[in-house]
Amino acid sequence: MAPVAPDEGDLDRRYSLGATLSNSIATEDNSTSWVSSPLLEGAYAVHRRILVSLALGFGWLVDNQGLGESTFRAGNPQLSGHYHAPYGSWNFDIELGVTAPLAHVPLGLDGRLYAQLYNRTLAMGGMWNQWLWLTDHMAVPAMLRASYTLPHGEVLVLEVAEAMVIGVRGSNQTPYFLRFRESGISLGPDMLNQVALEARIPIGPRFVLVPRVQTVQLPRASIDGRQSAAALRGILVTKHGRFFLGVLVNLDEPIAAQGGIERWGFHLGKEIDL
Repeated sequence: MAPVAPDEGDLDRRYSLGATLSNSIATEDNSTSWVSSPLLEGAYAVHRRILVSLALGFGWLVDNQGLGESTFRAGNPQLSGHYHAPYGSWNFDIELGVTAPLAHVPLGLDGRLYAQLYNRTLAMGGMWNQWLWLTDHMAVPAMLRASYTLPHGEVLVLEVAEAMVIGVRGSNQTPYFLRFRESGISLGPDMLNQVALEARIPIGPRFVLVPRVQTVQLPRASIDGRQSAAALRGILVTKHGRFFLGVLVNLDEPIAAQGGIERWGFHLGKEIDL
């Protein structure tokens, strides 16, 4: 989701909220576990072209042993500033943000559950915006989103992001399911990037179909260099905002090639809108 700047004559709608709920169910060794991961976003328009947004995700894991084997954790909150620039059929959005290192995986049995929760949450999104869930790390992401509207209303979108990720404390726990060349994660800065292409195709006056492909660079310590995914989302446009239901499939390593890790992610929610 991305904040959308208000129209010239609609500056009274300065506040907006959006949410994405991702879910997965996994069965392995006679054990079934369920993960639910909501991501909440709020935005405020200080000007028709300038927005400030805050995003924070949570994760909840429950297995078939009940609440005694469950855990609830927060992701890394991200505060961002956005600049929106329309030029005819083109729209450009530039974002600069910073995250706080709230996500953490301790040692011990609780750490195993926490790591599983963060792993599954990353997998459901194809590791898009992975800095929201990287444990014991903070990040400074920068994003460019360019969209072009075709004569019949179809919209082509390119998203590019680069983030400097910095470890803030040492941990012997691998924060996600990547296979590393060496044990642990270096505390040195890492540069991560991601690219996505999508199309927004109107199907009637109130429904939009959104096919999407994306690829995400993984930390340099991992054996696998990138993670790619494809997604399809249906959006219902109402007077109360845009609501969506979508599915994402991971196409390659490390997620799609490893047993016990979900290749699929299912998402529903409300897109952020002003």
